[in-house]
Amino acid sequence: MSNALLLRHGRILDPAQSIDGEGDVLVVNGRVARIALGSRIDAPSDARIIDCGGKFITPGLIDPHVHLREPGGEAKETIRTGTASAIAGGFTTVCCMPNTNPAIDTVAIHDAARPCIAAPWIDAVFSAGARTGAAILAIPVVGTLKRVGPDGTILETVDRTGLWEAQTPQVFSRQVLEKAFAANPGNQSTDEAQLVESVGQKVTVVRGSPVNLKITSREDLHLAEQALKAM
Repeated sequence: MSNALLLRHGRILDPAQSIDGEGDVLVVNGRVARIALGSRIDAPSDARIIDCGGKFITPGLIDPHVHLREPGGEAKETIRTGTASAIAGGFTTVCCMPNTNPAIDTVAIHDAARPCIAAPWIDAVFSAGARTGAAILAIPVVGTLKRVGPDGTILETVDRTGLWEAQTPQVFSRQVLEKAFAANPGNQSTDEAQLVESVGQKVTVVRGSPVNLKITSREDLHLAEQALKAM
């Protein structure tokens, strides 16, 4: 077992799983492999062991109010220094305030059911969204599409020319997105890009990856697990 880390005798807190008690946590290859409350985990031979007596072991913390200052205030803080400080304090998610110059006004929507997302795809769609006001990740449809009737028989074969499957993140200027929501109070769109299209805004498509799959079934969970291991 490689890259194993054993956190010993800490107070484990995880509200999502109703866990609050002393125990051990085994982390393997950066992922929690086992939690043992009130008992010991036998350490793998190559594990690094940390005595967490008197300390808390928790999921990553969230800070909803941080000032990263970049751009415009780099003398006080930057994205790199601010996020490094967050990580050192146990915070894995931060929400940046728009007190920058110019003010940050780009909004990104990401589907939590798409965990297999890589930094290059994020960078590409953010760059396009900042440049054009609206951009999404998507991939070309490669399979043969059939329209099927209520009786389970094929009605027609759909021409896939020019068809793309939308993904997330989807990135918009705040002004564009607010306008789209205001114009569609009874919103029944399947994604924000559809809303934005409805007000005449062109949406740029940035090629994503089939790896950025959406988990909608138990089978998808297994595929996502393998994809994350390979990333």
